Amino acid sequence: VSEGLFQTDGNIDLRYAGTSTDPAGARYINFINTDTTLVADQPMGGLHFIGNDSDNANTITASITAAISGNTGSQSHLLFKTGGNQRIAIKSGGVVIVGSSTASRNVAARDARLQLQGTDGNTSAISITRNSSNVNGPHIDFAKSRADSLTDNTVVQADDILGRITFCGADGTDTLSMAAEIKAEVDGTPGSNDMPGRLVFHTTADGAASTTERARINSDGRVLINSTAARNIGTNINRMLQVESSGGGGGIAV
Repeated sequence: VSEGLFQTDGNIDLRYAGTSTDPAGARYINFINTDTTLVADQPMGGLHFIGNDSDNANTITASITAAISGNTGSQSHLLFKTGGNQRIAIKSGGVVIVGSSTASRNVAARDARLQLQGTDGNTSAISITRNSSNVNGPHIDFAKSRADSLTDNTVVQADDILGRITFCGADGTDTLSMAAEIKAEVDGTPGSNDMPGRLVFHTTADGAASTTERARINSDGRVLINSTAARNIGTNINRMLQVESSGGGGGIAV
């Protein structure tokens, strides 16, 4: 096959006879900006997808643009736009932002790799729908291992957190402060096809800087309120609801 740039049936082909797995042996389209005074958000190059509108004027319907995110060419992000509006940004550090923002947001002290930022109900919502003629619905799955690699399955240990959902609010400075969280933890010693678990519910008291556990559901189904340890009192050793208080308020109002 001949090497070079060819136009065939309206397509532009970059052809080469590559046999090596080394990326250096591939062929690339390079966008080079020789400006020595690069500034943040300065475009470095991109692809435009153009069509004619009703006035037969060329209109950019979609685009992919590389832009500077710092002050050097090694710090850049990719912007994906449709209809003239940004839809996705991939930051230089690998953060993917869905929406119109190019600035990542630190929530609960985490700069998440996947972020959704919006200004109304539609642009700030995630929906998952499964369409199938059976009883099954969609899934959100959390998993944890004790491995230091991406493919190992080192067993977790008792009290390990398998996943959590946090609820944070802006306090005038940032969005690091948590108001509440729900955690799934290992509730015992796990083994092959044996993963005892519990759900733990936390809220933050007025004036406090961190959450406090309020209730938990143990692996045996017991519900503990203001207590982290199941207690057997008297002859009833199968009490499924346990309410405690250190100030004399360990009662239930009906």
